[in-house]
Amino acid sequence: MPSSSRRTAYLLLLNTVFLWGIAPLAVKFLSKYYSVWTQNGFRFACAAAMLLAWHFVQGYRPFRNKIQNRFPWTQAFCYDPPQLTVSLWRKLILIGLINVITQSLFAGIYYFLYPAIGMLISSVNLIFAVLFSFVLLRDERASIRSFKFLFGSAFAMCGVITVVFLRDPHLLEHLDVTEARFWIGVTLALLYAAGQAFYLITIRSVVVNMHPLASATYAISLTAAGLLVLLVINGGIGELLHQPFWLIPFMALTALLFIVLAHGTVFAALRQLNASVSSATMQLTPAVTCLFSALVYGDVLTIPQMFGGIAVLFGAWLASQSQKTLIKK
Repeated sequence: MPSSSRRTAYLLLLNTVFLWGIAPLAVKFLSKYYSVWTQNGFRFACAAAMLLAWHFVQGYRPFRNKIQNRFPWTQAFCYDPPQLTVSLWRKLILIGLINVITQSLFAGIYYFLYPAIGMLISSVNLIFAVLFSFVLLRDERASIRSFKFLFGSAFAMCGVITVVFLRDPHLLEHLDVTEARFWIGVTLALLYAAGQAFYLITIRSVVVNMHPLASATYAISLTAAGLLVLLVINGGIGELLHQPFWLIPFMALTALLFIVLAHGTVFAALRQLNASVSSATMQLTPAVTCLFSALVYGDVLTIPQMFGGIAVLFGAWLASQSQKTLIKK
């Protein structure tokens, strides 16, 4: 790979790291104005509309050829619309339902916790991914017996315990986080980590022959449909009408940045970088969250929590490498 292409791929991946790193801060900010159902439903509806618009526009071959000739880098975002069978539609709907639950858990975390701790605990999703692979994918069952998985999982869980129990109670009191709200947030973060891992394993096994951006478009659109139902049921229309108008374009902007653009840049980067480099780089995401959460909300980790956070990230990454070692063998 030319060095310029590799640099571009790294920049694209770092763009995703930055966007996904600050996304929890936006969710936390919006929690002051909207319920989890309203902001989730509206943001995903905006993202689905943008992705579907691109899906149909780039599906027109003359336009696609013209834009690819003028901007070669857009090739990573172009694809032939796949033929969807009834069986595949059923699987995609199932994926959408799983993601409705997962995204509700993700947003719910930041109604109870501040972004730093929530993101660090959620990082154990890599461990859950290996566990679900063990249960669902027969050819990956040897990975759970590897030293990398066992040591990495133990290291990460020690980190989680450190982050949870060696917190600063005075800081939580200052941030208006009660003991009950803290533990609800921790529970939601762990449930989200498990749900996110299950979602990724499921979508990987269902859409193996589909362009990543195409699969993301279908999954996000079906997720948006489910979240919009929850928005309507829980009175989200009234919330949208009665809150300050500027919040609506702000939510649309978060959909563009944190869902559409972040997915697009990570898919483009993955076409150029190998999986181990990508997964290691993505582990920087919680570090971005911790930094900006401290700057914006004053959500500063204690020294033991910082070391615990490093243990979580390193342990989760090491556990995820057990699958790559198995593939090489």
